Amino acid sequence: MPLRFARLPLIALLAAAVPALAGDSDEVKALKKSCDSGVAASCQAVAGLYERGEGGLKQEADKAADYTKKACELGLAPSCLDLAARYRKGDGVKPDMIKAAEMYQKACTGGLGTSCAELALMYETGGEVDRHLGRAAELHGQACEGGVPASCGRLAAMYADGAPMPKDEAQAAAYYEKGCAGSDGSSCGALALMVRDGRGVKADAARAATLAHQACDTGYQPACTASRSRCVTGPVCARTRRPPSACSRRRATPGRAGDAWARARCSGMGSAPPRTRPRPPSCCRRAATGRSARAATSSR
Repeated sequence: MPLRFARLPLIALLAAAVPALAGDSDEVKALKKSCDSGVAASCQAVAGLYERGEGGLKQEADKAADYTKKACELGLAPSCLDLAARYRKGDGVKPDMIKAAEMYQKACTGGLGTSCAELALMYETGGEVDRHLGRAAELHGQACEGGVPASCGRLAAMYADGAPMPKDEAQAAAYYEKGCAGSDGSSCGALALMVRDGRGVKADAARAATLAHQACDTGYQPACTASRSRCVTGPVCARTRRPPSACSRRRATPGRAGDAWARARCSGMGSAPPRTRPRPPSCCRRAATGRSARAATSSR
């Protein structure tokens, strides 16, 4: 689920819990009375009816916002998250980023990791509220612990960049690992590069290839592009026993002279016939140049 302006499915579930109310004004009155007596779920149910124009009620965003606010004040964290999104978009209320941040904080304190993540992004990017990376990191940590994989990845990136905390690649790798385990493609992709280069973790080309493919499988396109060019996976196809078609469009035919070359192309090893050996992609050339420079420096 995208983090921007997220509203938990629980809001829809609460509203859907009263399907028999459509056109039944007596039942709507009962719900309103229950709300007035302090039942938060009833307030949110009424908000949903106003939102959709059901139960004999007109579709009125302002009244939906009013009942959402009542539910939030009664301690229903998903309603606070919903209200925060309304303040950000001006849905039934006047746009107010300060109030949006307050509602996100209330829902975050109420245990909603998604709300912590939304507020973290507000502080991380700035614009809507004053930028504060320290607060953003703290909130991403809470969101990560609350089950939001994307926040694990954002916190990992902060550790990798050394802002706002001191640089710590081992911590970065650990948080990328957690984000990747939650199917966050960008976390899998970033972790693949760290594993390939041995930054913060033991270098492991085969695992880097697996992580890159895992990132691609989630729809993370940079990993798909890198995998196709072998910039992430490197010379590991043969060792991970992937079929030649995964790396090369040429099918190796046993017993023919072209077989060894087709395998070499797939694995990234061996020599090509003169004038036919393809140049590696630019990112691979840059990586190789960087490794050569580091080797030369370390030998001095």
